[in-house]
Amino acid sequence: MSAKFNIGERSGYAGVPLVFRLFLFFGFIVIALVFVYYTQNVVGQLKSNSLRMVNLSIKLLQVELSQETSGEATGVIFDEIIAPTEIPIIITDRNNEPLFFRNIQGLDTNAVTDENREKLMERIELMNEKYGRFPIKHIDQATGTETIINYFYYGDPQLIRQLQAMPFIEIGIVAAFLLLGYIGYRNIKRSEQHFIWVGMAKETAHQLGTPISSLMGWLEILNIWYDEEKKAGVDEEELSQIEDVSQQMTRDIERLQKIANRFSQIGSRPALKSADLNKVIEDVVEYFRERLPYQGKGITISFMPGQIESVRINSELIGWVIENLVKNSLEACDPMAGRIMIATSMSQDKKTVIAEFGDNGKGIPAGGHNKIFHPGFTSKKRGWGLGLSLAKRIIEEYHDGHIGVKSSVPNRETIIQFSLPVEKNGIKEDQKA
Repeated sequence: MSAKFNIGERSGYAGVPLVFRLFLFFGFIVIALVFVYYTQNVVGQLKSNSLRMVNLSIKLLQVELSQETSGEATGVIFDEIIAPTEIPIIITDRNNEPLFFRNIQGLDTNAVTDENREKLMERIELMNEKYGRFPIKHIDQATGTETIINYFYYGDPQLIRQLQAMPFIEIGIVAAFLLLGYIGYRNIKRSEQHFIWVGMAKETAHQLGTPISSLMGWLEILNIWYDEEKKAGVDEEELSQIEDVSQQMTRDIERLQKIANRFSQIGSRPALKSADLNKVIEDVVEYFRERLPYQGKGITISFMPGQIESVRINSELIGWVIENLVKNSLEACDPMAGRIMIATSMSQDKKTVIAEFGDNGKGIPAGGHNKIFHPGFTSKKRGWGLGLSLAKRIIEEYHDGHIGVKSSVPNRETIIQFSLPVEKNGIKEDQKA
């Protein structure tokens, strides 16, 4: 369904204020950067402490080996200095075969066995890639000669690994709270808009009531005058013209009354009755055909009713939806070459009735397929932006259906379609279970 539509034109739809969205976005970025900076700073300090501890351990081991003492000192270095720090370390011989290790996650024993050797070799490779290896040298006291006898490998303690993941956890929590806040704010705004539209609709119905009643009174006076003139023998041609005018006025006043009734039903759950959608569409099409520009010699409206099942609807409200779609097509099409095509059919699963409204008007840009249904969104200078938003509400909230833009190619074909659940034995198809 086309309309006089241009994304660049004025739009009455504001949605969530841009300032609020920018505040949330940049606020989130700042919070995320603070979390990352602070955590990385702490992690950096812990890594520096780990490196100092490693260097200290290496020096102690070198001193112990240089003095050629018993292995008791080595055990003290491992158990009293390295183990409490929870720094994972592995010491190998000069051929890179593991000899000692501490704080290796997944290994309960501290002894090198055939079973855990393969895992230790994997850890050695990872530690070497990240921090390299540190040689442990034996210093000959007599000659001062240094000989590499072992290699020392270390990795990050579990605390550092947990802290490295912490910023992402914190950012995720903050993002969740911001998202919930944004959704809550948007829902509040939508509720406010809903109450505004409902209030405007009901007030419009109330305001229309008085002039409609007055017009009905004047029409009744016209009919009485017509009867009196007819009895008095006034020219038949003149009376025929008066009768035609009276009939047209009656139809338009009844239509105004119907419009007022439609507005009054917005905001409340309407009564639904079994009906033939084809009949509802046909009535609307006939109404517009009689009012086409250039007496129907320009725009044409064609309706191809399909073999469909009955649906449970409020005929007045569905008629309103159809009128909005046809009216938008009329405004979008060339007055001399416009084509409006309407068709109904069953869905492939036979659970819904589909109505398609196509035209060869100006079309809808891809970015506007969803926006045209937003309350207050309009491309018209004097439009309220209520027609399609009310249509969406009527179809989806009141009738459990769906409405949307199926396709749009400017000046060739634009199609909006809506679907309604089929009624079978008094129960909607989608309610059967």
